[in-house]
Amino acid sequence: MTIKSTAKEQNLDGSKLYKWYTSPDGEVLFGTSPPDESKLHLYLSAHTKKSSTPPRLLLNKGVTHIKGDQISKLPIYDVNKKCDFDLCSPTTSEYSLGKFLKTVESNIQLAEKFFQEVALKDEHLLKLFMEKFPKTDLHMHLDGSIHSRQLLNMAVIADLYCRVMDDYFEFGTQKEFRDAAVDETNSFESTFMANKIISARELQQDTALREKFYEIVSMRGVKGGGKSGHHKHFFKAFNTLESIAKHIHLKDKLTLLLRNTNEHVRYLEPSIWFEKDEIPVEFEMKFTTIYNEQGLTVESVQALLDDDSLKKWTNGYVAKVKKILNECKAVTDNRLIEKGFSESDLFNLSNPHVVRFIIDNDRTISSLATVFAHFVGSMTLEMEDDRVVGSGFAGEEYDDNAINHYDDHMNIIKVLKHHFSGAKLSLHAGELNRQLSQTEEPLQTNVRKAVMAGADRIGHGVSATDDPNWLNLFDEMKKRDVHVECCLKSNENVLGITNGTHPISWFISKGVSFSLCTDDQGVNNSSPASEMLLAAQRYNTNKDHIVKKGCNLGYKQLKRSVINSIRKCFLNGESIYKKPGKKGELVFESVFQGEGSSISSLRDIISLCLNTSTGKWNSDILSLLTNEQQLFIKKSEKAQMQLEIEKEFIYFEQFVVPGLKQCL
Repeated sequence: MTIKSTAKEQNLDGSKLYKWYTSPDGEVLFGTSPPDESKLHLYLSAHTKKSSTPPRLLLNKGVTHIKGDQISKLPIYDVNKKCDFDLCSPTTSEYSLGKFLKTVESNIQLAEKFFQEVALKDEHLLKLFMEKFPKTDLHMHLDGSIHSRQLLNMAVIADLYCRVMDDYFEFGTQKEFRDAAVDETNSFESTFMANKIISARELQQDTALREKFYEIVSMRGVKGGGKSGHHKHFFKAFNTLESIAKHIHLKDKLTLLLRNTNEHVRYLEPSIWFEKDEIPVEFEMKFTTIYNEQGLTVESVQALLDDDSLKKWTNGYVAKVKKILNECKAVTDNRLIEKGFSESDLFNLSNPHVVRFIIDNDRTISSLATVFAHFVGSMTLEMEDDRVVGSGFAGEEYDDNAINHYDDHMNIIKVLKHHFSGAKLSLHAGELNRQLSQTEEPLQTNVRKAVMAGADRIGHGVSATDDPNWLNLFDEMKKRDVHVECCLKSNENVLGITNGTHPISWFISKGVSFSLCTDDQGVNNSSPASEMLLAAQRYNTNKDHIVKKGCNLGYKQLKRSVINSIRKCFLNGESIYKKPGKKGELVFESVFQGEGSSISSLRDIISLCLNTSTGKWNSDILSLLTNEQQLFIKKSEKAQMQLEIEKEFIYFEQFVVPGLKQCL
């Protein structure tokens, strides 16, 4: 179609109009601003090529709106006739592009106003708002995200047994207990009785023991939440739940997690731990010698990586994990298929909840050679398998091995990230308070050292403001674009962080990228929606303790945190967005830059594909992009997910918020 447009100014009754387009049928489109070829092209693509509806009056400003079939019937001097319409109505079927452009921005303002003036004043409405709010979760340990009842049911299905102790339950197979417990003088049955070993089914049927189990494996067993001494209960819960989890297939755990995920959580990056064989003794000796005599240099690291025993160990570990992941691929649970999951691929990007894994490594191990080998294994997996997208470093940060070897660990991580170009790192750092740290150095320096070691994301980061020069640290984090995974409920349970004392307010104020995460949904009795609810209730300018200008956690900040979480997730490919600017705003990558390119214009493009009557997506977004932009999107999983998140927010603002408003 040939576009005919002119910047000729029309003076009608004192108003100024510009002729944008004359159709082959003689219908005329006018606008109150000079013609914009790119916007006109988008409008014509959406309304002329996709349907029989004639072009409508195109206006960027004002509320003038005339249906396309009226244009040719009206004298030109009547074209500025005005009529009223509700910009935010989800049921209006007649839309001009000008209305689209105004509606996108107006719906954002409506959502922001509704959140601030209505939802925040009613906890029930705020809860519903957060449940429907598009979300992600970048920091969640898979084993700790299984709820206590489901965990016990898994143990029953797996036919496990358990030893009942005063403050934990040790689970295993009957054979494991038989091999470990029976001696020459006692029968198997008498040994079981003496050691209080019962079946998981018996435990489930015993009301008192069952309740004790629920309390031990979750923070439900802690009275008066929010005290920092509760970290002992939190971490001890993993002794019990991991003794069950190691006997459960990964596919079963993942399927259960996805069945539980219903709160519009579009993307998840669960951390998983795989049992590893002992590293070869010869490699341990070689590593110790090189580390003590040469340190970790480019040359010495290469010599370690070339070691045949390490290569054999790594290949075995990678093959084992790939086999387990392959067993997860097919979807066999009908409840997931009914939710819209691809039957042939549990990891398909079009699934309602997209999953990629981070391999957790343990910081409490005493052997530096083992830590080195474990990171080699997880980084090799990331390079070879798209389902693994990064390496993590977890465990009690106050553990003696973690504290004594912290600098060594950061050195290992730094040199390996240099060798494995492109490897992604999410490092737990700053999950400390003065009671746990006991000495000043870990409290004051752990976050900074993790940042300097090359962390792409920091897990928790609560003690960041204990750094003697923490404002400079935040500037460095912003400069390096280090993202913080904030886990409010977990930090309350482990560190006693309550009443608005989390540094998230300063992350906002200083423009540090962050997102809200759950850490361990099962142990914390939390969810992505409840984390957002907690954030909104504690870190908004309505609260007396939030006084610094610009640090309130309003609608735009919550939305930006989700968009930033996809920008900083470890999906393969380039991001549509560059790192935030001075005020935290996002800008396009170069392929999307140029005249008229902005975040809002991308949302305009997406909005054109939304059927404003039915709420269904009836146009392909890619068809409205240039060939270069289409290629960029198709090559990048991250860019594709970013488009999906933008779609989620446009739908939320266009349909969900007005629907909530109508409930009042």
